Amino acid sequence: MEVFVVGGDEGDGDAFGVDTVAQCCDQPSADAFTLVGGENGEIVDEEFGGFCSGKRQGVGGDSADDLRVGEGGDDPDVVAGEELAEVGEGEGLSLLLKDLRHDGEERGGQGAVTGAEPAGLVLYPFILPYGRIVGIVKTDHLFVSERFPLASVYHPEWIRASVSGGASSLWLTEWLAGAMELRPGMRVLDLGCGKAASSIFLRREFGVEVWAVDLWNSASENGERVRDAGMGDGVFPLRIDARALPFGDGFFDAVVSIDSYFYYGTDDLYLRYLARFVKPGGQIGMAGAGLMREIAGPVPEHLRGWWTNDLWCLHSAGWWRRHWEHSGIMEVSVADSMADGWRLWRDWHLAIAPDNAAEIGALEADQGQYLGYVRMVGRRGEAVELDEPIVSWPSQYTKYPLLRCDSGEGRRE
Repeated sequence: MEVFVVGGDEGDGDAFGVDTVAQCCDQPSADAFTLVGGENGEIVDEEFGGFCSGKRQGVGGDSADDLRVGEGGDDPDVVAGEELAEVGEGEGLSLLLKDLRHDGEERGGQGAVTGAEPAGLVLYPFILPYGRIVGIVKTDHLFVSERFPLASVYHPEWIRASVSGGASSLWLTEWLAGAMELRPGMRVLDLGCGKAASSIFLRREFGVEVWAVDLWNSASENGERVRDAGMGDGVFPLRIDARALPFGDGFFDAVVSIDSYFYYGTDDLYLRYLARFVKPGGQIGMAGAGLMREIAGPVPEHLRGWWTNDLWCLHSAGWWRRHWEHSGIMEVSVADSMADGWRLWRDWHLAIAPDNAAEIGALEADQGQYLGYVRMVGRRGEAVELDEPIVSWPSQYTKYPLLRCDSGEGRRE
């Protein structure tokens, strides 16, 4: 990811050391950053120890007018120049620093990002400990991660169009699949598939046949998306409630659930219900938002601005392990959390929902103390026998007299 960062009270970059930005934005190398600013394009970094290390390049000057910073303040300052326009393959880009603070002092103006995005670029906000800055990211590198090489080849606009939740379904699916044994021809239930991006990924990368089940998203739209991806021969979208699955016992080789299992799987009886659809020895895996440790008391202060009562369905990997093992059905093989998962959670929201300040702020404040991604994988025990669930009394209707007198009992002559 190559990032151009606009900084400083008057665009001189003094608030943003390249190394500092690299650390805050979870980038592997400061060389990926160019600071935009300075009266003559120079970079000043007095607060962080002299000139920036890494790629020391300033873009700007009095004659440049492509990028304006601080339009909401008293003294707007022009800081970008021809080089930025060349990178963006276009001109007229205008963006604004929002709520920028350093050492308790407000710097720059306030307002929204304005102007059209040049071809090949996307505006990308970063939250730093002292405020928000707006950077520019080449779309060629958006959603690219060395940790997820399979997911990184998918087009960013296709990923954006497939968003259906608060996490990258491709990242989580690749992470989960790494702990499962998926082979071509297997029948897989993708439970709570959203817009079927995870289903398409599973079919394309592993050659499995996928039943893409979701309650809230249109099966017809998902079918169109699947066909456009060239996966119509092996992905079958259905609109079904996870608690009313129509499949036969042992129909699937595996079940996966990406960032949705916590909505229904905390029920003590649900795993026993779901396991019926998996062959003995078959796998069940889930990955999604969770806790690094259980919240034993009141919600921590730094999470209260975002936390709502429905989030009590989030749990730690340890909690899920106990929950599954207590059922006596599953042999759990993996129960863990993603290293620095909170950063990926934050980065995903910065890319697809940058206005979700409450959630982004909670993740920044938490720094992985409580929030992150969890993963569970287990197999249905080979010898486990599951009884048919009792769903109702026999439904066959037989007519009987409504009142005693209708049957002749106690009838007066």
